[in-house]
Amino acid sequence: MVTPRLLAILPVAASLLTAAALPASAKIVNEAAMVSHCAEAAATELKVMMNDVLTLPAERTSGKYHV
Repeated sequence: MVTPRLLAILPVAASLLTAAALPASAKIVNEAAMVSHCAEAAATELKVMMNDVLTLPAERTSGKYHV
C-alpha cells in the first residue's frame, strides 16, 4: 500500500541514488582547457598550489582523453 509518507520519501531517495551514480565533479571542458582543469582539480584534492602540480599534455587514445 502506498502511503503519503512513502510518496514524500520517493523523490528524495531517487535524487540520492541519481547523485551517487553521477560523478561529483564532472565538467565538459574543451581540449585546450583540459590540462589546466585537471591541474586545478589535482591541486585542490592534494591541497597544494596549482603551480606545484606538473601535468603532461592531453593525449587522445581509444576515443578518450588522458592527462
